[in-house]
Amino acid sequence: MMDIFPSDSNTPGIMHSFSATSRGIRGVYLDRAARTGMKWELTVIRNGEQGDTEKIAHAEFRFGRRSGELDDSPSMRLPSGLMTALEEASLTEEALESGFVVDMRSGESDDEGWRNFTTAVSMTASCSHSGDRSLYVDSDGSTLEFIQVGPPWARIDLPERVSLRVSELPLRTTAWAVENGILEGPEGEQMTLHQWVDLPDECIPEELEELPMPGPSSSTYEFL
Repeated sequence: MMDIFPSDSNTPGIMHSFSATSRGIRGVYLDRAARTGMKWELTVIRNGEQGDTEKIAHAEFRFGRRSGELDDSPSMRLPSGLMTALEEASLTEEALESGFVVDMRSGESDDEGWRNFTTAVSMTASCSHSGDRSLYVDSDGSTLEFIQVGPPWARIDLPERVSLRVSELPLRTTAWAVENGILEGPEGEQMTLHQWVDLPDECIPEELEELPMPGPSSSTYEFL
């Protein structure tokens, strides 16, 4: 799979020549992550080029931690964990129209609107250029895949438990998506079968992969 989440290599004060196995540098990043409480987010926006679709399982989305990341992202479908969270928050229609934001925390949360996920399967990266991956599952059986992000010397281990909530896109982000053509539909839109027939959710193009989630980052960031 392509490098969905580029390394956070622009963190000030850190030289790229440090060894990936340098425990001292890794410790600095881990201490910083602990102080920030291991909170992070992902912005998810509808791919306007797909055209209209009434089923969230058929919808294509682009995503990123920052605007540049989203601008370069591929179109993917949502994993069941995000679709369940949207349904519970009554945001499915808003997601189909524009998109949504995912807030994430390490550990469980009892706060209203947050869903808890636990690690089910973990895979260690085969090389230093890629991060480890873990599949998480919630109490309803919905799943999410998380990917370890950042340069090798600054990667934070994926937590055993993750909680998340979904919310509407900020107006500023929606305006950015409109200005940059992210939500713009195709000029000569071609009708597809699922717009006329109520196909089951499993009838999804096999070539469209599920959107992965980024793990916690050692550096702070904002979408815009």
